[in-house]
Amino acid sequence: MKNFSTEDEMSGDGFNLEGREEGHALFLEDRKELIDCTLLYMKARFDPLLEHPVLEWIEDSLEHRLWPAPDDLRFTTWGDDALRALARHFAGLTSMRDFDLKEALHQWSRLKKQLHSAPFFGLSFKGFWEHTSRHYDNPLDFSEVLKLARIALLILADSSICEQKFAAYNRMHTAERANLNVDTIRSAFAIKSYGPQSIRDFNPEAFYDLWMGLIAPDGDGPAITCPRRRNIAALIRKMMQEAQTRHETGSLPTLPA
Repeated sequence: MKNFSTEDEMSGDGFNLEGREEGHALFLEDRKELIDCTLLYMKARFDPLLEHPVLEWIEDSLEHRLWPAPDDLRFTTWGDDALRALARHFAGLTSMRDFDLKEALHQWSRLKKQLHSAPFFGLSFKGFWEHTSRHYDNPLDFSEVLKLARIALLILADSSICEQKFAAYNRMHTAERANLNVDTIRSAFAIKSYGPQSIRDFNPEAFYDLWMGLIAPDGDGPAITCPRRRNIAALIRKMMQEAQTRHETGSLPTLPA
């Protein structure tokens, strides 16, 4: 660590490193400002997510801790509209293929009355519906309602996937590769996300057919007259020959250290 021996060295880049009496008070003010700014940033980032209609429908129906008391006039119809909206929204899922909305609403009415006084009613949202799913998943209980509850449990309200893509983008678009355009980055992301897991899983036949259509001889004659297309044709043939050789020998290209 640097040893600050003179007054001039005690200040640098706008920060004063002296141990002044008022320094502690300034630190407390700065800490409060940093916390306030962090909270504002998180609010601006995550409030739109929390206001998503799907999460609001879940809150207005499946969030059991918000249910009114059984003697409340709202209790009978509580969550019916939100449950209908959830069913419409997730109708295309495989797990909803045989979903019966009429039966689900009938089960929903019984579920609220029966479980409101259950010993596990005080559990968290996750704990309550996991317990209900384990012990009441049959047609005589609440199997249709549980289809929606399980979908709600699978919703991950976070932005980690976005952060992962930002990190992947930074690894691709570096100072040495600053000329990559958006289409190239998008293609690279598509290959990374949906492409084969390894080179052994790569099937070059479709790729070969596509490129051969591009580098096919001109219609005027048997030869390729465009220099650029001739170069591409030669490159593709070389690549395909190497790929065929590796396929026959069962070897993989040597990766750089």
